[in-house]
Amino acid sequence: MMKNIYIKTVLAFSAVALLHTSCSDWTEPESLSMDYATIETQNPGLYENYLKDLREYRTTEHQLVYAWFDNSEKVPYSRAHHLVDLPDSIDVVGLIYPDGLTNMEMNEIKEIREKKGMKVIYTVDYDKIKTAYNDKVLNAPEEEPFSKEFRSFLTDSLQYALSVAGKYGYDGICINYTGKSSLHMDETELKEYKENENCFMKIVADWLERNGDKYSLVFQGTPQNVLSENAVVLDKSDVIFISGLQASSTSELTSMLTMGYIEKYKERYGVTVVGVPLNTSDKHYMFGDELAVNAVAEWASVPQIGLNLRAVGAYDVSGDYFAADSNYKNIRNMINILNPSIK
Repeated sequence: MMKNIYIKTVLAFSAVALLHTSCSDWTEPESLSMDYATIETQNPGLYENYLKDLREYRTTEHQLVYAWFDNSEKVPYSRAHHLVDLPDSIDVVGLIYPDGLTNMEMNEIKEIREKKGMKVIYTVDYDKIKTAYNDKVLNAPEEEPFSKEFRSFLTDSLQYALSVAGKYGYDGICINYTGKSSLHMDETELKEYKENENCFMKIVADWLERNGDKYSLVFQGTPQNVLSENAVVLDKSDVIFISGLQASSTSELTSMLTMGYIEKYKERYGVTVVGVPLNTSDKHYMFGDELAVNAVAEWASVPQIGLNLRAVGAYDVSGDYFAADSNYKNIRNMINILNPSIK
């Protein structure tokens, strides 16, 4: 929970922030130069105290909030495209497009990290690498078939993906791995499955061994499918997210959490769901008639299968920016439910 002093500062901050929110989203002609009232300019001392309390809040016991942010727009035309406008109580931001960052993005990453204590990570996805390989094989011309075998392609792709962390100074990575149950595999299938997973996990483990003091690790997917010899990746993960991106109800999340439960990691579990994407044809952001982020916030605020969830993550949060009464209304609601203010 936030400290009393933090809450008092937030209340003072919010009074001025309301004025800023009502004005700053208007698009003004470039020829006009207008200065809007903000807490930072009107009362720098109060703002500095707020930021100090916010950074201290990161070190207190609370449910962590992860937000995956679509940073594909490199020429912003809306405040929804800016990292600095995300709700301050988000703990970790995951960039969906981690490479090719602009100077603006780098500056905003620096600002939210240094001023607000947020961490910025990105995802390395085994399934996406496998899909990219299959596409190359299928789409290669008959006269020039794609001849590189999968594990060689996986090694090259993974090494490049991991190099991005140092290239842009990220705080950590999220390993996304689904895998599958090996109980009913025949000998040939099991051998290939193990070799593929071992290739992926051992490269990650080696990278962590060499860089673990620099970067944090998060796992997302189905931990029960990770082979025992690769458990070191789970051992080193700060949070083990059960992926609920395809879930359609909280009861389904409960079932998925039950299946993915491993006793030794009981204090590190979290769930991820789709936030509020702009593409409303994607129904995975709904749990019935309720937004997934709202439903999962209530669900995660109480123990599930005897677990107090360590974290909740939401994808496509930029779609939640636009609201008549409050920017990021639903993400803010999720944060408030998970970490209610002291009254």
